[in-house]
Amino acid sequence: MPPVEMLTHTADLRIRVSAASIAELFAEALRGMTNASGPVWAGENEISREVSVSSPDRNALLVDFLSEALRWGDTNNEAYTNVVFEEISDTSLRARLIGRPIKGLALEIKAVTHHELEIKRSASRWTTNIIFDI
Repeated sequence: MPPVEMLTHTADLRIRVSAASIAELFAEALRGMTNASGPVWAGENEISREVSVSSPDRNALLVDFLSEALRWGDTNNEAYTNVVFEEISDTSLRARLIGRPIKGLALEIKAVTHHELEIKRSASRWTTNIIFDI
């Protein structure tokens, strides 16, 4: 199974993310969100942004983390393709988003939703579905 799979949905964008660890799941979710939005890159200069997020649980933490990446990207005309976690727990994280400046996006993601989001762990994989408002 690929780490990110696009799923059809009538009015929103839905992706399924799979990874070997919780940190990798968050990183793949970020890459999936960025790839789905189709950034039009404005240059090769790498940009990094420090983020710190606290939430009541792991599911909310993923939504809040992706929402923070969207906020930074919208504010600064950037898109992020990688993340380095300094710290990650069930309810908080500190990380560095890594990306580049953009001219625009092929698809504007307006919000990350909590709808149907449930992070699950099997014997060797973490998985979740994420729905974005577009």
